[in-house]
Amino acid sequence: MTPATKKPGAGAPGADKKAGKAMSNDIIQQVGGELRVSSETIAQRTEVEHRAVLQLVSTHDVALRSFGPVAFEMRPLPGGGNPVRVAHLNEPQATLLMTFMRNSVVVVDFKVELVAQFYRMRRELAGQVDLPRSLPDALRAYAMEVEKSAALEAKVQEDAPKMEAFEQFLGAAGDLDLRETAQSLDLGRTRLADFLRRQGFFSPGSTTPYQRFVDRGWFRPVTRVSQRPEGPKAYQVTLVTPAGREAIRERLEATRSNLVAVV
Repeated sequence: MTPATKKPGAGAPGADKKAGKAMSNDIIQQVGGELRVSSETIAQRTEVEHRAVLQLVSTHDVALRSFGPVAFEMRPLPGGGNPVRVAHLNEPQATLLMTFMRNSVVVVDFKVELVAQFYRMRRELAGQVDLPRSLPDALRAYAMEVEKSAALEAKVQEDAPKMEAFEQFLGAAGDLDLRETAQSLDLGRTRLADFLRRQGFFSPGSTTPYQRFVDRGWFRPVTRVSQRPEGPKAYQVTLVTPAGREAIRERLEATRSNLVAVV
């Protein structure tokens, strides 16, 4: 059954206006009256295939459900076709799931943003619910938060051995940057970039692939943002897909055998 999904604060006219700014974020949603983040959002923001995120949810289903039911919906595609299965995770579930993802720059940045968004949304919603009105009530609420945190930490420790296996899965199924690709091929990043330029994959003097190889699904240019003292700065990174890594591996082998084909 498709869960009711809405942004916090949505509803009849006259809803709490002071939460307006926070309610406009596109990361956290209310599903069944609970703040959640979708598997699609996690996949997009961590630059991992959605199917890989769903597989991670399935692999750790028991651990995730110890923090409540995992909500699912079948989301229809705008152009028709088979609907997409989407998971919706609450805060402890999302936090636990993120511990099993490789700590790339993108993943770490999203972890920080996710924690901040959940925190902000809880504070915004606090103005719409009853707050503790006495010291005993506040202490009980604090004790519940500590208990949840301890339970989450215990789950992280229990499932820690599974992290390496999932990292290997992501490395095999997902896109890698040039450094990671070079490591998988037992090369240095500079040497790999020089090789790709000589072989005609990249334009001269850059790590930007020619469009025809992007169209083949071998490379995926993405834009990332780094935080600098003078402000955020966007830069482009070239990711290599599994098909691209296989093509590079074949070209390397052909080069070693003096059987290089014309691109």
